[in-house]
Amino acid sequence: MDYFKKQLFICLSWMAIYFSPTIEFLLLAGFFVAMDTTTGVMAVIKSGEEFTSKKFRAVVPKYIVYGCGVLVAHVLQQQFFPDFPALKIITGLIAYSELISIDENINKITGVSLFKFFIKKMKK
Repeated sequence: MDYFKKQLFICLSWMAIYFSPTIEFLLLAGFFVAMDTTTGVMAVIKSGEEFTSKKFRAVVPKYIVYGCGVLVAHVLQQQFFPDFPALKIITGLIAYSELISIDENINKITGVSLFKFFIKKMKK
């Protein structure tokens, strides 16, 4: 049993060191998922719909899939394409997807799309 624990510790330590550069990207993706979830809950409350666990169920798989996507992008970048910023691109796509969803939720809450609001302000 001691041998197994030692080998498990070595493996987990190696993984922690290998994936340590992804911490900021995982936190960023997690932040956007949390903001999307928060605005989604606020939109459901505002619309008067029934708040069920069925709608809330998609949050955990989203964290898992986005986290795996960031980790796979890191592996691809490290092992196959060291000059290609795969980690930044994948995290950017995740952030963009979540920002669109957040904007839709804010539009449901306030009736104003933040993207359209800022685009109008920039055109002036």
